[in-house]
Amino acid sequence: MIKHSLDSTLKQQAKKKLNKKTSNKSIIYKFNDLTIDISRNLIDMGILKNLQIFSKSINIKSKINQLFNNEHKSLSENKKVSFLYERFDKNIKKKNSDKLFEFHDLIKKGNWKSASGKIFKYIVHIGIGGSILGPKATSHALKDYHDKKIQIYFASSADTSEIEDILEKCNLTETLFIFASKSFETREVLINYKYIKDKLSQFVKKPKDIQKNFLAITANKNNALKLGINPKRILIFPKTIPGRFSLSSSISFPLLLQIGKNNYNKFINGINKIDAHFKNSKVESNIPLMLALISIWNVNYKNITSNCILTYNHRLRSFSSFIQQLEMESNGKSVNDLNQKIDYNTSPFVFGLQGTECQHSIFQMLHQGTLKTSIDFIGVINTQLEKSTSNFLLSNLIAQADLSFDGKCESKLYKILNGKNPSTIILLERLNPQNLGSLIALYENKIVAEGLLWRINSFDQWGVEEGKTVSEKVLKKINSKLQPKNINEIIKVIRKKLD
Repeated sequence: MIKHSLDSTLKQQAKKKLNKKTSNKSIIYKFNDLTIDISRNLIDMGILKNLQIFSKSINIKSKINQLFNNEHKSLSENKKVSFLYERFDKNIKKKNSDKLFEFHDLIKKGNWKSASGKIFKYIVHIGIGGSILGPKATSHALKDYHDKKIQIYFASSADTSEIEDILEKCNLTETLFIFASKSFETREVLINYKYIKDKLSQFVKKPKDIQKNFLAITANKNNALKLGINPKRILIFPKTIPGRFSLSSSISFPLLLQIGKNNYNKFINGINKIDAHFKNSKVESNIPLMLALISIWNVNYKNITSNCILTYNHRLRSFSSFIQQLEMESNGKSVNDLNQKIDYNTSPFVFGLQGTECQHSIFQMLHQGTLKTSIDFIGVINTQLEKSTSNFLLSNLIAQADLSFDGKCESKLYKILNGKNPSTIILLERLNPQNLGSLIALYENKIVAEGLLWRINSFDQWGVEEGKTVSEKVLKKINSKLQPKNINEIIKVIRKKLD
């Protein structure tokens, strides 16, 4: 467990049976067009108060302020963590948006044309991890706000059949390719870069003109230049912004192209509103911090080590994948910020589906299985759907949240629903740019607060980096010793320990 003065008290509270009649009937927060209902969690006001005292004991507000003041450092990387500072500071925010808007106008007004002299009608955004999951999730979520004159697709796989499937929908001579990579060394991005460059060479007479179809988003301009990217077609974001927290930077440029400057400003404004709340609110009323404390309670005191995110709205179908990476890459750590091995759990395993499909797959296990899972139910109250459809989705969301927490007694054993799955309901009044920005910032700041409470570094990813290093060694071995499709030799490499 996390060692603190209230540790033993919280352990004792975790063992006691929750009195539902007097516990948490009214723990509902309202923030602008977001409603957050935590009433179906395994807590009462006494537990919540002690969790809040615990957060104060580690000076949580001071640690949060350090992030907003650009004073927090990722010690293992010896660099500052600047994403909250960058997007909250008015002067920096305006400077960044002005650059994005300049690029937006050059493309939308037809000043930038393809190598064939054509206006861009298609855009393919290529990246992986933090460079694509956020842009893809926001693009899907705000489809009702898209500019219909431009089609944007997303590709992340090194399996080039994905990009081939996308290119079947595009006219190559009217397509702008955005390559997004913080380091501009990401193998998946570089593989697709070479593949697309070879494709375009069949249509372009002058090799240099191919770059007219390319745009780069990166924190490493030099690497983009080495590949021949036109310096005037590179959008930069700081190296001090962790990739998975980069959505409010130039990484969100595809969203700007899709929803336009006015709606993009509303999206960023939604982020800023939650950021201001996270920075300025007291511990007792700080919603991202409250969600983080509940997560700590579930993981460390109730031994509930998985979190399921269910979105009862088709537009939000990619949201859980985005949050999965945000949470697990940030807080999947077993060493504290003093470089000491810890003996308590950190990040839950995050997974999710969209409702109501989830009810015909994973809910059997959630209702009657032996493992407990915390569940986030996310819905939209006012949609463009027919009222009967919208009501059906909301009724299912509420019913499943109730059953997941309360369970159901039956005379026949095989019909009993176990309950006791802590469930949080998050409702958006409408799915619009501002509310989506607020929803994303709510989760981002919750995950940041978790890391501070666990006293880990949420901003490095050495496990990811080592995986890349080892795969490069295996690739060199395969390339040097094997003929293509020689399955017997490949099996030998798999079985043999690397030199």
